[in-house]
Amino acid sequence: TRIAFYKDNAKFFSTLSFRGQVKRYRDAVASHFERARSVLANVSSFTESGFPAPLASRNEFLARHSQFYALDSETLALGPGVYTFREPVLIPSGFRVRIQPGTTMYFGEDVSLVSWSPIDARGEHYAAIRVRQLYPGKPFGVFAVANTEEQKNHFTYFDIEGGHQDTINGMVLKGMFTVHNSDVEIRHSRFAGATADDAINIVYRNAEITDSVFENNTADSIDLDFVRGRVVDSSFKNPAGGSNGDALDVSGSSVELVGNIVEGCGDKGFSIGEHSFARVRRNTVIGCAIGVAVKDLSEAFFVHNTFLFNTTAIEAYQKKPIFGGGAIWMAESVVWGNGSDVSLDAKSLLVVAKSIFEHG
Repeated sequence: TRIAFYKDNAKFFSTLSFRGQVKRYRDAVASHFERARSVLANVSSFTESGFPAPLASRNEFLARHSQFYALDSETLALGPGVYTFREPVLIPSGFRVRIQPGTTMYFGEDVSLVSWSPIDARGEHYAAIRVRQLYPGKPFGVFAVANTEEQKNHFTYFDIEGGHQDTINGMVLKGMFTVHNSDVEIRHSRFAGATADDAINIVYRNAEITDSVFENNTADSIDLDFVRGRVVDSSFKNPAGGSNGDALDVSGSSVELVGNIVEGCGDKGFSIGEHSFARVRRNTVIGCAIGVAVKDLSEAFFVHNTFLFNTTAIEAYQKKPIFGGGAIWMAESVVWGNGSDVSLDAKSLLVVAKSIFEHG
């Protein structure tokens, strides 16, 4: 009670003196909370997905990052030309971002660009857009887009090499190129030399990747989590990955994989898991530890695919106890020259029609 509170402090202060100190300290605490509220209000606000996006006016952003300019009242632009970034670039929501053909960006060690506004980075075959390490052998952080939702991001003739991963405003960005909760279209692009968990990590929403090249990435080249998407006419060349290097890792997604070529990945050509659904047509997987793995209640339909010289061509199994096995339907495909054709656990299914298996 208040009486007990005053009694406890009576041996130090008179009642009148103590009341004065209580008021003074209470006012100080209240003032500090108000100052904190004011500072945070000018720094960030939480988006619907729970990750804070930076708040800044166009002029404030341009003052901090003079490499950019205002194309119009709604568009921030960069290039063409060569630009160096030695500190993180955090682009607030409420704009559009245009990266012009013929733009090259060099990022310092662990330096990232993250945009909460949609990016239009459409280069040309004669004027690609490039992202590189500023210091050879010292990976930059990530190039990322977050929470643009249905405002689609476009990347064409976009060539990125030598990135790693980062955590920005509480958001874990585990791909050199990360797209979080944002629609994206990628065409005629190249992703190489990533030392992250993934070269590309796309989480939520819709994605289309067409006619692109993935090479010498230390782990997975593409990781799709809870995505509706297509990967078409792309090549995965000699990934440098070890035992965890998949060409394409799919979780909780619905995907179409058409006309891709995978050569020499350290783990799986296609890893389809965690209740995913996949249509897989006209792909070739050569020289991987595992050609394709379908697991954890995922279903995959294969037509006109070729699996050559893999340690194991096809696997289906349960990996996580909360799921079941995997199911594969395969037609008009060729499985030849592999160490073993099929590995199947008791909870999984493989149905084959009109296909050629070397070992029956």
